[in-house]
Amino acid sequence: MYTTPYTRALYPYEALFTPLECGTLNLKNRIIAVPPDGLTALRAERFALEAAAGGAGLVCTENAELCEKIREHGSRAFCRIRSKSLTDAMGCDGICLDLRDMPLGKAADATKKARRTVGEGMPILCMVSVTRTNIAGLACLAWAGADMLCIEPCADNAPWLSKPAEGMSAGCFSELARLAKTVTDIPIAACGKLGYPDTAEGALRDGVCDAVVLERTLMADPEWCVKAQTGAVDDIIPYINPEGRLLANACATAEDKKRIAVIGGGLSGMSFALCAANRGHEIELYESGARLGGRLIGEQGSDTLGYRRWLVLKLCRSENVQIYINSYADAGQLLKNGCDAVVYANGTRLRPEPNIPNWGDIPYAPLWVLAAGKRFSARRIAVLGGGREACKLALRLKEEQPTLRVTLIEESTDIMCTSQPNEWAWFRKTLETQGVKLMTHSEPVRISEGCLLVRQSCSAALGAEFSSGTFIRSVPCDLIVLAQEEIPDTSQYLESRGRFSEAQLYCLPGSFSPCDIVQISRAAYSLAQRI
Repeated sequence: MYTTPYTRALYPYEALFTPLECGTLNLKNRIIAVPPDGLTALRAERFALEAAAGGAGLVCTENAELCEKIREHGSRAFCRIRSKSLTDAMGCDGICLDLRDMPLGKAADATKKARRTVGEGMPILCMVSVTRTNIAGLACLAWAGADMLCIEPCADNAPWLSKPAEGMSAGCFSELARLAKTVTDIPIAACGKLGYPDTAEGALRDGVCDAVVLERTLMADPEWCVKAQTGAVDDIIPYINPEGRLLANACATAEDKKRIAVIGGGLSGMSFALCAANRGHEIELYESGARLGGRLIGEQGSDTLGYRRWLVLKLCRSENVQIYINSYADAGQLLKNGCDAVVYANGTRLRPEPNIPNWGDIPYAPLWVLAAGKRFSARRIAVLGGGREACKLALRLKEEQPTLRVTLIEESTDIMCTSQPNEWAWFRKTLETQGVKLMTHSEPVRISEGCLLVRQSCSAALGAEFSSGTFIRSVPCDLIVLAQEEIPDTSQYLESRGRFSEAQLYCLPGSFSPCDIVQISRAAYSLAQRI
């Protein structure tokens, strides 16, 4: 389930930075930059220019006017064609036909028509979606005149494949590329979480593909190519957080540089400290625990682990940051010692325990305790909460102990209600495949004889035709995991605000989800820009 970390075991990445021939064109390396779907025209143009400046060998763009600027950086530019006329691509190095919404037969016809229009000298890259059953049809595209194929899985009946979800493994779509190479001799480009240099290099060395396509990876860090080529893998901003580049590159130096104390070394505190330090402020970061990271320490997915590691490295390398571990700080003492401002970044606290009869008869633990690695000798586990972190924990428990019986109990209409459709679909499908029992529209009511009694809506259990009424269901369990959304912890801030009303005190309470990285980063960036 979890991905390859940001390591450099295969450095130097000779395969990644070996030239590649695409038709009559020679690419300086095997990295193809394609703007993710859904970007505005302005953002897509900026993506293309930044990717070229960062060293991508081939950049696909819908704006043919950018081709000359892209070539200035030594990259090749293909005009991405969806509904525009092929004449718009004249002046580019080649064309990229986006045929993902077409069956392979129609895609071959479109490729043949494009080849007749542009002639034999212009390279054609075709983006297609395939399945294991129709992958043999790729040979038709080669016969029709395609010079390279970018392979994606068909998401018509599998929406979780439209974009890799957080829990999917690195190189999750590479097997399709491997199969494609068995049916055609033209170069094959693979996609799907290949933003880890070791993973991308390994795919090329093993002959899985001939090139790698990077989308969100280059959104988070346009300099990915340069950092990978020089071995600076630790400096790569993990693509789990597209806001990471904001923290690393604060937009304006502060006119009034201050000495700022940050209480709390979790995600909120580290994010603010990094951005404020880049603006020129002197930062003192206080963490009561033994390690920086807060709830990120217990995260098992290496997307999140890589982001924590990147934050810690950036802070340790900053000349404007002093870090104090195992330290408790008081606002009064900090202000007395000369700090100009104090930022409370205490994160979140757990919700109150369920107020139900016999609570405590069955052992219970908060989610972060299990996420941090503690194990319990339980054969049946009930997880209260259906958010992303709860789903990730349920999958990890089943992965470690396949015979474990896990039940996910969610009060709302469905699990992961606020997540992206592709993530929701992938997690739901994987949970059901792994045998995790899902109970929605459900709430605990009491504990009796080793069972958690749950009140569930009839509509959730029996279907829409039984839309009214509820009934009680019994969930046998040896352990209950509390995984509901948490509450921002502002108690210390409010207490200090009452004592020092004139002081510059600020609060970064974290988010309602234990590790909502994007939301927390935006709040930290916003405060650092105005303090």
